[in-house]
Amino acid sequence: MRSLAERKTRLVFETSDQVRERGAWRSVIVEAHPGYAVVRLKGLRGRFEICYGTVYQEAARIAAERKRRERAASKRKGGK
Repeated sequence: MRSLAERKTRLVFETSDQVRERGAWRSVIVEAHPGYAVVRLKGLRGRFEICYGTVYQEAARIAAERKRRERAASKRKGGK
């Protein structure tokens, strides 16, 4: 696997996920940089920077929360 710092060209990609903003469904655009990513919606100028560590931490938090909810739901249904 190659490091982002070693890339000579920009890495920008359009995801298949869409968000409704300003009355239209817009694709999410991700620009990858060595220490962070920039996320924006196609056709809009607003941009948000996010650290890759934060992306991982949020994904782990969401997974733990989902697991907790599944356990609570199984307890309510009379499971283990």
